[in-house]
Amino acid sequence: MLFPLTMQAMEIKESLQKALQKMNISGYSDIQEKAMPVIEEGKDVLIQSPTGSGKTIAALLPLLNRLEPQGKGTHFPIILLLSPTRELALQTADTVRELLFYTEGFRTVLLTGGVDMNRQVKAYHHGADIVIATPARLLDHIRRHTFKPKKLETLIIDEADEMMKMGFMEDVQSVITALPSHQTVVMSATFPEDLKSIAESILNNPVMIENEEEQVLKQNISVKTYTVKEKAKLDLLFSLLEKQNQKENKTDKTIIFCNTRKTADFVNKELNRRHFPSASIHSDMDSQERKEIMAEFRKEGTLLCATDVLGRGIDIKEVTRVILYDLPDTKEALLHRIGRGSRDGRASIAILFLKPSEKDKLSWLDSI
Repeated sequence: MLFPLTMQAMEIKESLQKALQKMNISGYSDIQEKAMPVIEEGKDVLIQSPTGSGKTIAALLPLLNRLEPQGKGTHFPIILLLSPTRELALQTADTVRELLFYTEGFRTVLLTGGVDMNRQVKAYHHGADIVIATPARLLDHIRRHTFKPKKLETLIIDEADEMMKMGFMEDVQSVITALPSHQTVVMSATFPEDLKSIAESILNNPVMIENEEEQVLKQNISVKTYTVKEKAKLDLLFSLLEKQNQKENKTDKTIIFCNTRKTADFVNKELNRRHFPSASIHSDMDSQERKEIMAEFRKEGTLLCATDVLGRGIDIKEVTRVILYDLPDTKEALLHRIGRGSRDGRASIAILFLKPSEKDKLSWLDSI
């Protein structure tokens, strides 16, 4: 029996319902209930909602629901999703393919850096209905005329606040100028003033959808804090991990967040030296290496030392604990690190290491 994922003015196709079942999605989140009918109608939408609240499916499901097959031959892009990082783009492409698992006739392509351009052009020769891309690489395709947007209907800009923070908005706006008239969906966990003016320039009479009540710490995540001097952090980390190893379930995953690549590599080295199998991941690695590390962690890994390359949107099942070895500089970064846990609805814990001088940052927890 298919679960009745229907709502006013929108009925989900049977193939998509089956895919949602396979993904163990048994109902809609609040932000999905609010956003999906509006997106289905073709309106421009600005979604502001915390990490883990279901923004990606809120945007994709109604668009895939109305997508019509293009038949044989070259497929022109109908849906374009721009992502700030290759890792997040990879994850979004996986989500699209999961949603289309029981649907035939559609092609999905990933256009990101870290892949030989000529090889990517050849792989994209027959086009795609859904394109997930990073802005700079998509601009390369636009300049080469290998991305042909003449049938494009919808642009999704994912993690817009992070896109702006990383300096990609100029590329995004360059992409927009190359597109025909289209629907635009902007998704963001936060909505700083600078983003408001950008949104006004790229959206046409948008519907603003907010979900401030669905806070991170209401998502079955508990928080524990330790005040610890810098030189004592490693010993505290080892003590916590040893206690975890004594528990029955040793398949649960832990992400250890560090502020710098140097610290992530150092902590990883020390963990392995003390016989805690782990890996580290950060931006000072080529994309293929990061892809392999992520695949291994998703499949068999239990410990991963990471910088904020994993702080945004990355969805890893079975992460039941997040350890903030270093505290970030902003409340928003804290929110996103903590939000890596409980992604599949299970209870998780966030453990914060605070240096004595950082106690004032405890107030951040009150609003997330």
